[in-house]
Amino acid sequence: MDLSQTTFGENDLPVNFLETSDLYTHGHPFSDLLRPPKNSPDAPATIYQYWDTAGCPIRMTDIEDIFLDFAKYFGFQRDNRRNMYDHLLTMLDSRSARMTPRQALLSLHADYIGGEHANYRKWYFASQLDLDDRHSVPTTPTGQLIEEAKREWRQRMESLTDHTRVCHLALYLLIWGEAATLRYMPELICFLFKAADDYRVVINTSLVNRLRQVAPESFLDTIITPIYQFARGQSYTLVRGECIRRERDHNHIIGYDDINQLFWDRRSMARLRLRDGQFLKDIVRYEQFHVLSQIEWSSTFEKTFYETRSSLHLLTNFSRIWIIHAASFWYYMAANVDFVYLSMSGNRHDLAVKLSVIGLGGLVASLLLIMATLAEFAYLPATVQTTKILVSRILVLMVLSACHVGASVYVIQFNKVGGMVGLIVASCQLGLGAILSIVLAIVPSANLFRRQRSSHPIASKTFTAHFPGIPGDDRCLSILLWICIFSSKFLETYFFLALSFRDALGATISVRLGSCAKDTLLGNSVCRIMPILTSTLLFSVEFLLFFLDTYLWYVVWSTLFSVSQSMHQGLSVMTSWRTLFGRLPQQIIQKVVATKELDTLHLRKIACSQMWNAIVISMYREHLLSISNLQALLYQVQTTPNANDGTNNSINNTNGKEARELKVPEFFDPKGATDKEQCFPGQSEAERRLSFFAQSLSTDIPKPCSVHEMPVFTVFTPHYAEKMLLSLREIIREEDTTSRVTLLEYLKKLHPAEWENFVKDTKLIVEESENETSDRDDLPFYCIGFKSSAPEYTLRTRLWASQRAQTLYRTVCGFMNYARALKLLYRIEHPEIHATRKQQQEQQKTLLDQLAHQKFRFLVAMQRYAKFNSEEAENCEYLLNTYPHLQIAYIDEEKPKEKDQEPIYYSVLIDGNCERLPGNKRLPRYRVRLPGNPILGDGKSDNQNHALIFYRGEYLQLVDANQDNYLEECIKIRSIFREFEQ
Repeated sequence: MDLSQTTFGENDLPVNFLETSDLYTHGHPFSDLLRPPKNSPDAPATIYQYWDTAGCPIRMTDIEDIFLDFAKYFGFQRDNRRNMYDHLLTMLDSRSARMTPRQALLSLHADYIGGEHANYRKWYFASQLDLDDRHSVPTTPTGQLIEEAKREWRQRMESLTDHTRVCHLALYLLIWGEAATLRYMPELICFLFKAADDYRVVINTSLVNRLRQVAPESFLDTIITPIYQFARGQSYTLVRGECIRRERDHNHIIGYDDINQLFWDRRSMARLRLRDGQFLKDIVRYEQFHVLSQIEWSSTFEKTFYETRSSLHLLTNFSRIWIIHAASFWYYMAANVDFVYLSMSGNRHDLAVKLSVIGLGGLVASLLLIMATLAEFAYLPATVQTTKILVSRILVLMVLSACHVGASVYVIQFNKVGGMVGLIVASCQLGLGAILSIVLAIVPSANLFRRQRSSHPIASKTFTAHFPGIPGDDRCLSILLWICIFSSKFLETYFFLALSFRDALGATISVRLGSCAKDTLLGNSVCRIMPILTSTLLFSVEFLLFFLDTYLWYVVWSTLFSVSQSMHQGLSVMTSWRTLFGRLPQQIIQKVVATKELDTLHLRKIACSQMWNAIVISMYREHLLSISNLQALLYQVQTTPNANDGTNNSINNTNGKEARELKVPEFFDPKGATDKEQCFPGQSEAERRLSFFAQSLSTDIPKPCSVHEMPVFTVFTPHYAEKMLLSLREIIREEDTTSRVTLLEYLKKLHPAEWENFVKDTKLIVEESENETSDRDDLPFYCIGFKSSAPEYTLRTRLWASQRAQTLYRTVCGFMNYARALKLLYRIEHPEIHATRKQQQEQQKTLLDQLAHQKFRFLVAMQRYAKFNSEEAENCEYLLNTYPHLQIAYIDEEKPKEKDQEPIYYSVLIDGNCERLPGNKRLPRYRVRLPGNPILGDGKSDNQNHALIFYRGEYLQLVDANQDNYLEECIKIRSIFREFEQ
């Protein structure tokens, strides 16, 4: 097959091998799919076609007026307003694609404000109503009160107007957009939102005249900045405008979590005091927003947890693990080595003593928990509430321990003659001790010995114990896994550890070393303590093996469960490659191209061929496959004489003389004669990727939605100083004086087949451009990948090496496959948009680009962009030119006007469509001022946090700047989103 005869569309998308327009009778107004953006200076770069319809509950102009009013009344920044306006409408538009606009508004408001899973609702119930609807029994008075509060809340949310819902969303997003590092404190954001919303209610009433008007863009300076400066002052001090880190340990720093925990409880918030001594709670609700700037934050916040580095964490954090193993070990040893504490008479009194000693396992569990509770005092502040909870727990455990000790003392010391009373006491001690051990091992210590009506734990469970629920089947499977692990462990350790240990310990204890030589220094003491020392070492080794045994059984059972689950889902490493790929075409139709009913075999074959050819062609362009491999894998169109046998298998007839037929690769035939080596190099990256793709489609994945209905999502990557693109010098120079191996030589040895394909491709390009076919000067190609030093040839070598190293280019190039996948999927869903003329193809390319950008964004948090050197700026500009829709968020630092003042920091967003400036820079699309330097703690998370306001859509995929992605994995993104649909 001559690849020059195969036509490919723009962006490496193969044009249909068939004229499919005659196969579909319905039309598609593709030209009206996307409208050009508005010319307003504040108009966003995207169009909200699904929201901006006749059925939208509130017009876009009204939403814009809401944002303008809030910026005026609350003092938000202009670029923050523009950014959050686009952010909100993008989410509304994304949901409106698969539901009505009003349902989109209701569901979005429920997710942010009023729904069951909304963080603001949880915060309101916990901090304002002092209720926790997830950790209260419905039959108790507190549970009944929660049910009543939930009904009132539901009625209140249902009675809201659509205008009010938009106001809530806009106000919350505007606060969130300017919060900067305060976004690490979500309950603080809820507190600020409530204060602002209380003021919003009276904006249009006569009461607003009594309130002071805010200065433009004052929200950041008066509310956010004071809290930020307090948090920064815990770790940094400002010296001549620069932040100098303090030498302070974590247990002396009031961190984000300490600040945030203040807003978990209304009793804590009641401590908020203004500078004039007045409490915030004594001020009318709608006036509280304007006095937030007068709060004395430095005297309000305090430590809630001491991050002390100590080995006591092993006891406090793993107390139940210790209880499970130590108590069980005591039961086993006490039952099997009774000769240590019993006489050999075998009377009834010995049975009572044995039962009592075995029952002391409950005492072991109690003592371990007492020590763990005492260790908690080292990490928690000694408040009245904390001390009361911990001391009460210790007292109850001490009482239970005293009961165990008392029972054993009675049985051993006072029940000398035996009798039924001693046996009953010992039996009760054993039974209650076993129950106590099980309870202490299963129930978390925070839930022990507390009255149900008590609503003041050490930390609110609304925020510390709010975990996503596990489906019933998965939960049963998890419980069954641990039942199997501990059942196997206890059975195996009893027969192979405990019973076998009895004889060894008995022999060791019975040893008498009376005839050993006397030492000049220690005398006979070594001989006397040797049996005791040996027995102690035996117990220690036995206890260690008892712990390790649990992990070994966990490995065994988790492997068995994993294999069984894989077999149940149709995955197995035992499946032959012919069987695996033989069922792949049908799985592509059923699980990837599943949004449209394809009536005939020909239509299904066409859809499968388009998707499969796009995948293998992308691998060929990445030099993973050779031309011969490509020929063996591609669906191809063959022209044959038209033998009209009535089966209607021909695709297109020409004057009744010949027909074009789509030939399926023999690679998909389980009984074919094609070898795997003909399709891709053995043990190659192409084989690994295609095998994983085929196996993944064997799993039970949700049916995908159409491209129109899929939600908008963003891929988010942080970048600091990672290489964007390898330079030629870095590739061909020697790494050091000892290895004498360049990076290019190393990559050539690591990927020999890919380098061979790359060289052949480069030689073909040179021959076509220079019209020469000489083989005499091939050595430069195989050495460095080019013969001419022209930039277009050296760049190819740089790109080849960069895609196989940990570079940002590799990540961007890989995850931009999402855009290619969306275009491919849309073309398969709508084959009637096939264009023939060049003008139509250009228009189609533009519309497909807009469609992909509407559904997918790629955001890079490039912290150092403003400080790049010339090489880094050039590489970054290459990325923007190659991918114009790539978005870059960076921190811009503006020097102060006066000496010793702090610089002004901004979060800035640019993309490849922004106007170019001198020095390989771009005119910002948004520029949001920050309260100060956003890099206070961990640089990576802070870099992500400042850029987070620029993401778009309903889903966010976080990847590092060294990861890769593939086209065949990108086409499954619609099914992944269906996993999250409620």
